[in-house]
Amino acid sequence: MVELFQDYQKEQDAKKAAAKEEDLDWNSRFNQSRRKGTKNSGEIAEIVKTFSETAGRIALLIVHEKHLSEGNLVKCISGKGFAGGKKFEAHRLFFKEPVDKDLGGVFLYGGNYASNTIAAKACNHDPKGWSNFMAADKSKFFHFPLLAVIDYVGFRVTATSTIEGLVPSSQ
Repeated sequence: MVELFQDYQKEQDAKKAAAKEEDLDWNSRFNQSRRKGTKNSGEIAEIVKTFSETAGRIALLIVHEKHLSEGNLVKCISGKGFAGGKKFEAHRLFFKEPVDKDLGGVFLYGGNYASNTIAAKACNHDPKGWSNFMAADKSKFFHFPLLAVIDYVGFRVTATSTIEGLVPSSQ
């Protein structure tokens, strides 16, 4: 009887894990709901709300762990380009913390001097471009990632849902 209960418990745990993993597939859920049209606006609002809350919590961790040299919960990743600053991945979300990059005596945003302020301002172009592309996609043909810009205690972090298969994940 104990084994039967343990098997049942394992089965339930596996179902919960699969459901949780499916919930993290932000793009599929968002784009499928988007294609259904305005009748699905409540579902889209719920997906966006969950995405924003999850991205916000992880962005707060990134900011709080900014000055730690080791033991960070959200690990910095490399190999995803140099513009945009430091990169992070967690829960199928891609984060950028804007930092001006030294290109050998000249900085990407500030020229002669590092300017993280200008790098942070450049992050504002992501949602502008995203909203223009979405508005132009009248047929709802293209898949769009969800995007958020999080400002917290003077730091800015952008969060984007990852599109499966487009860029290999480091997880």
